[in-house]
Amino acid sequence: MEPRTDSPAAGGTSSRKYTIRSNFGHARQPRSRKNRPCDACRRRKTACVIPDKPPCLFCSSRGLVCRSSAALAASEPRGATTTPEASPLSNGPDSSEAVPSPASTEHHSVDETFAPSAVVHDGLVRTPVAEDVHPTASYGLSAPDPPESPIHALEDLRERTSHSMGLASEQDTYFMDSFRSLLLSEEDEVDANIVQVYDGSAQPHHHPVHFLLLLNGFPDHTNHAMREASDAIEKIVFPHGPALVRLYFKYVHPAYPVVSKVRFLRQYAVAKLELPASLRGSVYALASVFWERDPSLKGPCPFEQHEVFVHCHTTIRRELEAPNLYKLQACLLLSHLMPPAIDSVETPSTWVLASQSTACAQMIGLHQDPSSWTIALWEKRLRKKLWWAAYAADCWSAVCHGNPPHIGYETFDTPPPTLDDLRFDEDVPVDLRYMVDPDSFEFQVSDGARFLEMVNISRNLRTILDSSL
Repeated sequence: MEPRTDSPAAGGTSSRKYTIRSNFGHARQPRSRKNRPCDACRRRKTACVIPDKPPCLFCSSRGLVCRSSAALAASEPRGATTTPEASPLSNGPDSSEAVPSPASTEHHSVDETFAPSAVVHDGLVRTPVAEDVHPTASYGLSAPDPPESPIHALEDLRERTSHSMGLASEQDTYFMDSFRSLLLSEEDEVDANIVQVYDGSAQPHHHPVHFLLLLNGFPDHTNHAMREASDAIEKIVFPHGPALVRLYFKYVHPAYPVVSKVRFLRQYAVAKLELPASLRGSVYALASVFWERDPSLKGPCPFEQHEVFVHCHTTIRRELEAPNLYKLQACLLLSHLMPPAIDSVETPSTWVLASQSTACAQMIGLHQDPSSWTIALWEKRLRKKLWWAAYAADCWSAVCHGNPPHIGYETFDTPPPTLDDLRFDEDVPVDLRYMVDPDSFEFQVSDGARFLEMVNISRNLRTILDSSL
């Protein structure tokens, strides 16, 4: 309201009038229908609480995939029919970026297809555009499950890490199975932070599978040390980080495809510092060997490989207090540091790093078959690939040092990967192709076949090792 004083009338007294500004009676402004609550919050009749980016706090704290079926339905063109097998699921970091081209159906299963979505998770938010069409659904999003069977997320939880709970003491999975998964008191928000991804079966060794969603509570000195290592790595490679990433995926990744390519590229493009410093540093350091093969990079490489690796080793010890798939990828890459001239492949660090990879993989449950778990398909595929990469590293480091392998032959049931598992997340969408060489745009069958053969040879090698011990 704004006060206004008029001139007094002749012989009268001064009067005050008020002009009132109001929107009353006007049409209500249209509200955006893009930011709908996720399915879990809609069932609870609450709004999604998202401090800075998805997933929401409720889904993140309970290991649920933060998705909105209503937003997905709204994003579909009118008249379009979607079969249950091909329905999209917005649950992965790349869930909004593309739709598969018709030409790709001969190579990929139906459950790998999905449509653009207005709800994007994994902390990567962007608007889908028409040209984001590439042959492969990068994260293999499966059809939505019914509300009574929610899809859980073990990766990308806000400030939490998923730890596998084994058959021991108070963490015994049969004991946990007697409780309702996702123990919760709506009144005081007491949450057990335990999720069940598999309820078991009557078959031998098919016990229920639970994960503890542990809050990452690093002390200040640990956070400070990790920030220092991250800043030091970026300072050493600046301004050549993007060029080194391009070199890595052109020369290193085809021979050892353990990094989830599109997942890494998208996070690097959006917020690279949220990638573990050990993983970024490993990518930079391994790519530096091929510096002279890039004509756009003038002169010799301005840093030595070991200058970056020393910071990777400094931070990985602290990062592994909250292990995840990204950090396992870093562990696997760190063992491929070029040894100094005075060392050989049998340097003790190779053995130690192999055990570190094994411990990380087992801590996050990669030694268990995820096929029947209620998690996203992209997680199942990546978990299988990384387990067998860790298994191969364990076998070959055992040969190099004449030691028994760390992985017991009867301690895992993860099935070997397939070519479809390796094809996953390899075809780079249009909006990220500026980050890689044209040779790296699409999955190369020969690269996948080479990795599968490495796994097969490692399995045969393990048979020989077990016979000789």
